[in-house]
Amino acid sequence: MPLTTPLTVLLRLLVWGVLLGAGFGAAYDMLRITRVLMGVRYSTRVTFSLARAMPPRRTAARPHHMGRSLRNGIIHIEDFLFFLLVGAGTAVFLSAVNHGRVRWLALAGIFAGFALYRLTAGRLVIACSSAIAAVLHLVLAWLLWLLTRPFCLLNRGLRRLGRAVWHALWPPIYTRLAMRRCLRRLDRAFRQGKEGSA
Repeated sequence: MPLTTPLTVLLRLLVWGVLLGAGFGAAYDMLRITRVLMGVRYSTRVTFSLARAMPPRRTAARPHHMGRSLRNGIIHIEDFLFFLLVGAGTAVFLSAVNHGRVRWLALAGIFAGFALYRLTAGRLVIACSSAIAAVLHLVLAWLLWLLTRPFCLLNRGLRRLGRAVWHALWPPIYTRLAMRRCLRRLDRAFRQGKEGSA
């Protein structure tokens, strides 16, 4: 590469850096949506509930409350993995676009793209985070319901079959046991009567 880099190369480096930074911002918003699913509430005025559209349940739903320390640990792990992803993505980007040379223009483009995304689409995503989390929760609940429904129906059928077999077999078994018990008592009473008369 010559000492004076052409302006088109620098412009291309800046544009690709901005796009990569916006992609990092979108990936971080995905992490934030998972945090809303875990119970973290961001300062949003929009609340959203799809309780009526949830799959049918026979018992009342018990909301799962994740402990604060577990949630904070998961958030720290997510942040650590995100920054590993950002570091690896930046290294691959600089290697592919600029032959591995670090240019401040590329890093400035990444930071600018991240900030631009966070100030535009990122705000919209976080403002709608409760709605997005509710829709994701609804989709996951329906998927879980559809996956577990055959097993629930099988369980219900097996329980009915077991109950029918039990009701068919228990009365004869019970009458036999009762008859044996009654015969033992009669035999015992007969023997005591014989011993008493003798």
